[in-house]
Amino acid sequence: MCRICSGEKEMMVDYMPFLNELRHKVNNTYHGKIIYITVSGSDLYGFRSKDSDTDFRGCFQIMTQKLLGLNNPKETIEYETKNDGIVENEAVLHE
Repeated sequence: MCRICSGEKEMMVDYMPFLNELRHKVNNTYHGKIIYITVSGSDLYGFRSKDSDTDFRGCFQIMTQKLLGLNNPKETIEYETKNDGIVENEAVLHE
């Protein structure tokens, strides 16, 4: 469940499709779940410009069965969406 300040609620609604795509990728591709995710970069510090992308950072957890094998799962997931070749949203999650 996300806690959103009332002034930022409209901003977060715009990111929900991206965050849902990221959640599905982590669940289906990496067999894990997102534990924590937050906005970072220029949005966090209030320096957003018209050319800024939106950065997210967080952590995820892999299923125990995937950790107890011969194959080492990825410790970092990087995911981004582009519009006309320009990055709009970017997320980096660490296990």
